[in-house]
Amino acid sequence: METVDGWLFELHHYLLAGETGMKVAGAAGLAGAALVITGIIVWIPAWRSFGARVWPKTVTRRADLVSSHRNLGMITALPVLVLCLTGGAIVFNETTQKWMTTIAPGPAAPKPPKAGEGEVNWIRALAAAQAQFPDATLRMAANPAKPGAPASIRMKQPGEWHPNGRTVVWIDPVDERVLGAVDAMRLGSGLRAYNSFYPLHAGKVGGLAYEAVVLLSGLALAGLGGFGLWAFLIKQTRRRPARRTLAVQPAE
Repeated sequence: METVDGWLFELHHYLLAGETGMKVAGAAGLAGAALVITGIIVWIPAWRSFGARVWPKTVTRRADLVSSHRNLGMITALPVLVLCLTGGAIVFNETTQKWMTTIAPGPAAPKPPKAGEGEVNWIRALAAAQAQFPDATLRMAANPAKPGAPASIRMKQPGEWHPNGRTVVWIDPVDERVLGAVDAMRLGSGLRAYNSFYPLHAGKVGGLAYEAVVLLSGLALAGLGGFGLWAFLIKQTRRRPARRTLAVQPAE
């Protein structure tokens, strides 16, 4: 049976619909970012009406709902924008990386080299990877993805935000020799910025304080959607014309 955490991840990342659901979720994140930006633009002319109240006085008056929607949106605009943008960027990672490297070019990650075939001696392989980056922490190890591909070891260097690091060492399965590596700290600024998106989106950096910000931002998204939808429904209901009934006079 699938764990609750796994099910929630599938719901959040894939909408329980595989690759199609992931793309829909990514598009929704980018749409959310666009709503934040346009909301700020709409708010600027009416900035004097901003207040600290985020819960409406009553849910029956549209003005109160709109006011709460506006106030909550402005208070949480920055973290919500970051979460939406990073979520969309992670889903459409290839396009995002191209844009990031165009805006901020620099050294790119090399491609995995060719390797021999054999059983990996992981004790020797891990020792070789550690010798390559003595200050890094070993995080993940994987057998060759296919014949002729190297084994890979993920490491986290001091200063990396990603919980598993983006530093990679490639190992030849034949003799556990280091064939190449990706030094995450020496990548171009565009790629380093992209590597920060996941820890920012998942609350994996900044400790408990940032985790609380991510939690409150998620609740704020629910509140913004709820207040906005309810205010729209009230408006639509009030616009609906009332039915007129004609009295039928009896024939004389």
